[in-house]
Amino acid sequence: MGNRLMKSSVFDYELSPDRIGQFPSNCRSASRLLDFEVGGSIRDRCFSDLPSILDPNDLLVLNDTWVLPARMFAHKVPSGGRVEILIERQTADDQCLAQIRAHKAPKVGTRLITSKGSKFITEGRDGSFYHLRIESKEGLANVLDREGEVPLPPYIRRSPNKADRSRYQTIYARVPGAVAAPTAGLHFDKVLFSTLGHRGIATEFITLHVGAGPFQPIRTEHVQDHQMHSEWI
Repeated sequence: MGNRLMKSSVFDYELSPDRIGQFPSNCRSASRLLDFEVGGSIRDRCFSDLPSILDPNDLLVLNDTWVLPARMFAHKVPSGGRVEILIERQTADDQCLAQIRAHKAPKVGTRLITSKGSKFITEGRDGSFYHLRIESKEGLANVLDREGEVPLPPYIRRSPNKADRSRYQTIYARVPGAVAAPTAGLHFDKVLFSTLGHRGIATEFITLHVGAGPFQPIRTEHVQDHQMHSEWI
């Protein structure tokens, strides 16, 4: 395409809401898989077919990040205005970078109290993110574990339930830090891993903490002007 600017409108398409599953399959590897051979055929397959598509000595690189229950609800003090907090990244035991949705953006120094009484203070801004510090000795991880909700993607139009804590997580997740799942990995299950091993297909792990950037709408006319969030790897 050379120096021509690509318009974001070329990616527009209609996706009917009834084509977006709101609950996961009971079997992870029962998900559908599109098998595309370069210069060849396109086949509609099942994810459990993956071992037969790969060759012995192939290597799968998987992301072992663990999704934090990163969404909380609070109110501003003293105004009482309701806010939604989405943790983007933990930066210290008692500090984090977060997005805040509110009718009126909180100022630096505003205190936020969650529905269960945990207290945060806004200490600064970094673009669209807030630097938050929790005014508690128990630390952010414990507060999230007790009060946080799984931050389901915006196209899942339902409230998170208890099962989402494990289902919106890969079976090999081990390093806490993501606020969104590495979704391709959600389809792997123990049976599939066993089959891969028997086929001589190797696996290695990296850690990339997925942020909220993948769900950020592209609002610019040209793709090149869209600014993505950074992520920790």
